Order: sequence, then structure tokens, then C-alpha cells
Amino acid sequence: MNRKQHFVGQALDLLVYAPVGLALEAKELLPKLVERGQGQIVLTRLTGRFAVQQGWGRMERLFDELFSPSSEEGEADHEDDPADGGDQRGGDEGEVPISSGNGGDPARSGVMDGYDELTAPEVLARLEDMSDTDLGEVLAYEEDHRSRVTVINRIRQLRDQP
Repeated sequence: MNRKQHFVGQALDLLVYAPVGLALEAKELLPKLVERGQGQIVLTRLTGRFAVQQGWGRMERLFDELFSPSSEEGEADHEDDPADGGDQRGGDEGEVPISSGNGGDPARSGVMDGYDELTAPEVLARLEDMSDTDLGEVLAYEEDHRSRVTVINRIRQLRDQP
């Protein structure tokens, strides 16, 4: 068999026999292919969700490291020490009281809708334009409920700015 005949044989296989065979087997193959494709999509979506969750976790840890009290000059050693004034919420000068009547919940008071569902980066993005009173309310709620170091430290930084 020469080269030309070999090429013609391959072309016939690809262009004639394969489509005919596929047409005859399509009834059985198609449901299997669909099922396999659906399974692959589900697996890919699961993998994507896992990757996003891992990324958010790493990002929140990075934010916590960046805004942690230990990264600020010596603040971590005496921040909550009862001997020198103690708790950041309890009576420090310049502290704005938490507004009453709403239980200190930023979502219920309208300060930040859906607060409990927000991630740390989402909360951080909204803090910049808030009043000192609203920041005090969010700080108290965060300390009592979520305790996210990133959010707490950023609020403290914003409240200490002139």
C-alpha cells in the first residue's frame, strides 16, 4: 500500500465511516456523554467554590496580620491591660458612646445593612465614610459578636485620626 492509498483510507475513516458509526451509536452514547459532561461541570464548580473560600480565608488572615495591634508600635502590650485603662470601649477619652435603643446592632440601626452577612473586606470598604458615633457602634458590636481583628483595628485607626 503506497502513501496515497494510505491517506485515502484515513480520509475515508475520518469523513465517512466515523460519522456513520457515530450516528448509529448516538442514541446510546449521547446520554452517557451528557451525564459525564454534567458531572464534570459539578466537579469544576465545587473546585471553584473551594478555591474561592480558601482565597477569602487567606485574604482575611492577611488583613488581620496587616491591621493587628502587634504591627503598631508597642500597642499590643498594653491595649487591654486593666492597669492602664484597660478595655478600648470602657471610658477612654474621646470615646463616643454607643447609640441606645437598637442593642448596638449596626444592621438594626441602619448603620450597615446586613452586617452579619458581610465579610471583613466588605465591612472595611464601608468604614471610611462613617461618623465617629457609627464607628463606635460597629466597634462595640464587632467586639461583642464577630471579633474580627481586621475590622476592630481599622475602626480604632479611623477613630484616632484627627
